[in-house]
Order: sequence, then C-alpha cells, then structure tokens
Amino acid sequence: MSGKRTMFFLGMADLQRLAEDMVDVGAIQFTLTGMFPHPGLKTVSRLATVDGLGTAATGRSILEPAFLVTRSGTPVNVRRVPQRDATIKYAVDQLENPDTVVLRLGGEFERRVVVAGELSTVSNTPVAAALFKSIHRVIVGRSRAVKGVRVGEAAAELWRAGYRLTDDCRSPQDFDLKA
Repeated sequence: MSGKRTMFFLGMADLQRLAEDMVDVGAIQFTLTGMFPHPGLKTVSRLATVDGLGTAATGRSILEPAFLVTRSGTPVNVRRVPQRDATIKYAVDQLENPDTVVLRLGGEFERRVVVAGELSTVSNTPVAAALFKSIHRVIVGRSRAVKGVRVGEAAAELWRAGYRLTDDCRSPQDFDLKA
C-alpha cells in the first residue's frame, strides 16, 4: 500500500461550502472512523448533516472526528480488536476497507484557532485513487496553496483577524502556518 495526503485549513464557512460541493464527487457516504465498544456504524450520505460541521471539538487535529469515505452502497467492514482486559473493541478504518479515503475535517476551535483537516488514503486501489482525486479537486477549488498546505478563504480571513492555523492548539505558535 502507498499513501496520499493533503492537509488543509478550512474555516466554518469553507467547510459548509465544501459540504455543498461534495455532491459533485458523486454518490458517496461518510462513516465515522475509530475504535468503538460496539460494532454499529454511524454513516451519513451528506457531509452537511455531520453534527458540529466546521467546529473542532478538541483543538487537536489527530483527535478530531474522521470519516471513511466510500461510494454509496459500499459495505464498510468493521474489525474486531481484542483488548488486554478481555473485552472487544470494534475498529472502523482503512485496514479492511481498501476502496476508501479518510476525511478529517478540522475546523474552528474556541474562536481563536483553525485546526487542520486532512484528506488521506493508504490504499492504492483504483476506487480509492478516484475518490481521492475527486475530493482533492473539490478542496483545491475551495482553497489556495500556502507552503504545501491548502487554505480556504474563510480560514485566511480568520488568520488575518488573529486566529492561529495549527494542527494542535497546544503547540507553540512557532509551528503555526503563516498564511
């Protein structure tokens, strides 16, 4: 497997427009990734219906919700992951879902930070490559390149107003993107 990754900073307004533009990608669905105590899936067919769209809950990109993006109707496989305490957790990720990409949205945090989001895949299947290319095209259409990172118009406006652009609000400001 090989990987692809695009990091971006999108403010709330950027993410709302991105959600609207996702219809151009075609029939896709978004399934919450992670480790869960039960095997049930939380899947939505429209990004615009994601709770808290545009708001980062933690201020840390790695802890923000991420979604496995698949073509609509594609079954999402859930892995059983035995734990040391003899319980079972259930993983929703790309390991058993190769025809997917992962979309982590990021967003605005505490009216002072825009947390990074990313589009990525570790899969090189034709379906994953096509999904990545289609979604990447939408992100590029809603942003500009700044030092290898995509920055949306609303995020740039927030930066000019004093917001930080970072992947972790706890990091020193020296590591922030300067748009």
